[in-house]
Amino acid sequence: MRVGWRRVATASRAELKRWTAVIDGLGRQRSWHGALEALEELKASGVQPDVVLCTSAINACSRARQWAHALHVLGGLAHSGVLPDAIAYNATITACERGSQWRRGLQLMAQMRSQSIELGLTTFNASISACEKGGNWALGLRLLVQMQDTGLQPNVIT
Repeated sequence: MRVGWRRVATASRAELKRWTAVIDGLGRQRSWHGALEALEELKASGVQPDVVLCTSAINACSRARQWAHALHVLGGLAHSGVLPDAIAYNATITACERGSQWRRGLQLMAQMRSQSIELGLTTFNASISACEKGGNWALGLRLLVQMQDTGLQPNVIT
């Protein structure tokens, strides 16, 4: 019996890797809709997507400036019992930045803090960029100060 379960678990991991590759490819082709369809097909087949696969779907949405869909995928993670990590949050903040939704990006940053997820350079850079694109330079400067207060140093992107 244990061997059978081990095979299922191994097959699921291999299957998740294949699906992640498919969703990554669709995202690179800017086929966010196809990436979301693939994600739904995976769920319909009874396989629980992991955070890496969902982050690939979020990135596909981000590349196409589909911030609302990226937020939906992120929310689906928590709903299914999978905890989003910093990478998933950063990808979603970037989607919000690309979609000129700086307020939503900052809300995600606050969620990260409340869940004790470390705010890294990528988090601050995406949030600062979102503020800049939204014309809120004062808030962007405050984020820069907060970033430095946490010990992070600005880079070329900042």
